[in-house]
Amino acid sequence: MLNVFNFILRLQPYAAWTILLLGITTYFFYKILLKGQSFAKKFLIVETIILGSEQLFISIIQSVLQGLIWISDPHSIVKALVPPITPFSYIAGYVWMHFLKGTIFTIVGAFGLFFLLKLINKLGHDRFFYEEEYWLAALGCLAVGWPNLILYFFIAALLNVFAHIVALAIKKEGRISLLYMWPVAMIITVIFGNKIAILTGLVRLKP
Repeated sequence: MLNVFNFILRLQPYAAWTILLLGITTYFFYKILLKGQSFAKKFLIVETIILGSEQLFISIIQSVLQGLIWISDPHSIVKALVPPITPFSYIAGYVWMHFLKGTIFTIVGAFGLFFLLKLINKLGHDRFFYEEEYWLAALGCLAVGWPNLILYFFIAALLNVFAHIVALAIKKEGRISLLYMWPVAMIITVIFGNKIAILTGLVRLKP
């Protein structure tokens, strides 16, 4: 059983990035080249749900694996870390801090941003974002994780401001599409996020 769990955990990063990159590529392929707007949006929604579910599943697997390690060796000193010797509250706190906190915060942050953008758009009479941008934003949060999703949000906001400044400079009329802002913000955060988190102190928020 332990070997199976270990294999799943080793495979997980490759599976997650394959899902992410394949999903975004497929989305833009259908949207831009094939003009399949409806399918592209549905595909993006499904991918976001799959990636969020996959992260939660892996966190649960890690929690179970840790418990199995603790109880697998009856002569091990770590046997003292499980009930009834150690209170259940300590076990729950350990599992939360090491395996669940980052994932839960990431998922909550992703869908928090989703509903924030939706609210802003509603207040602005659907002038700011296309519907699929809600899902692209949430997908980016899932990709960069907690606490880098905070940086992701600010980078996306700065790109938004920059796009509007450029539009004003060239006197562009009509609606400015920010659809490509989210993948760019995600790439920047993936590449530089950890370094920026260290410089800004956000790294202290990591589990």
